[in-house]
Amino acid sequence: MNSNIRVKLIIFLLMIVSALTYSCRSEKIASQRPGTPIQIDGNQSEWGQVLQYNEDDNFSFGVVNDDTCIYVCLVSSDINLKRQILMSGLIVWFKPKGDDENQFGLKYPVGMVGQGRPPEMRRDESPTGDRVIRDERMLAIVNNLPPDVIILDAKGNEVDRQTISTLEGIDVCVGDNAGVIVYELKIPYGMDAKAQYAIFTPSASTIELGFETPKFERPRRGDRPEMDRDGMRGGGMPGGMGRGDRGPGGPGGPGGRRSMQMPEPLKKWVTVQLSK
Repeated sequence: MNSNIRVKLIIFLLMIVSALTYSCRSEKIASQRPGTPIQIDGNQSEWGQVLQYNEDDNFSFGVVNDDTCIYVCLVSSDINLKRQILMSGLIVWFKPKGDDENQFGLKYPVGMVGQGRPPEMRRDESPTGDRVIRDERMLAIVNNLPPDVIILDAKGNEVDRQTISTLEGIDVCVGDNAGVIVYELKIPYGMDAKAQYAIFTPSASTIELGFETPKFERPRRGDRPEMDRDGMRGGGMPGGMGRGDRGPGGPGGPGGRRSMQMPEPLKKWVTVQLSK
């Protein structure tokens, strides 16, 4: 092999390894003590300066903890991320540092697959239409989220399904604050935690925290609801689900078929140093 080609190949491989290493690197943040009691109500007012903006994924998040519980908040005004969370659901993963065996996930919302199309969102709505109307329809969906919560094992398998009110020690809520989606979660932690689902880790230790929106899976043909009055299937996706906004008719121009592709799923991990 020519020496110049060999050198170029080595450089190319090193660039790939460097890129993969960077992409897998977990961001590190420090948890704080809550300045005021955190209410799990879908409102970010208590979080103040704790929230940190993540430019790559276009959301802000924060973590605080007291002696018995960890509190997580995620906030975003990005329309694509909001739709991902509502359509596909949001999984928050917890893992004591270096302890893959005790990793588990909590999925809420659980997503809208199989639940039918909410009447507030119409497929023929122009994605460039009135933002106020769009936000009102999004608010209607948020206010009517089912209370189901799914617990996942480290491999992503469902191991339990409960409602928010039956989960011991855990509280979770999604709210819409003037067009901004707000996710709040409280979960017990500690080596002596009594709850069925908790992060079993010492105080002031390090945990890994993940945010994931699963890939949206269209309902199978046999699972699709019957046609509604608009001639659309009840499980249809709302208009404008593609990346970015498109005019009427989509890429084919007026009268063309609108793209229904979802944006890339969110998958973000951070390392959190718990506060003493």
